[in-house]
Amino acid sequence: MNRFAAIFLLAGTASACTAMQGSPTADAITYGCEDTVVLGRLETLGSEPTMHIEGDMLGHGWFTANLAVERRLAGPVALERLQVRYFAHSAYRDDRRFLIVFGRLNHDSADYVILARPTMIERQRLTLLRQCDR
Repeated sequence: MNRFAAIFLLAGTASACTAMQGSPTADAITYGCEDTVVLGRLETLGSEPTMHIEGDMLGHGWFTANLAVERRLAGPVALERLQVRYFAHSAYRDDRRFLIVFGRLNHDSADYVILARPTMIERQRLTLLRQCDR
């Protein structure tokens, strides 16, 4: 999976969570071995100029946000507050909690980037699937 192409958030709550390894299912939330999965809120600080992609009516842009971590579900980063970047059509709401998968695009990068595909969480039980080959 191209990590650059998978830079979005999953909305919802995580009152119950199952972690497993194996093959992905349609409703599993996958993350890499060096990625971190948290429940938290974003406060968008700003954005870079919009990129115009052929066939995309809305455009995309890089946003910078403060991430306030309410609960770490998986992964190595155990900070309560950190700055992250994400690539989206518009800023995420700061009055909602999100399930967020973040990490670094590569080992040389200093920036944390949100790395999850867009999926609305409409149930209480979530399945996290750790995939070390991402």
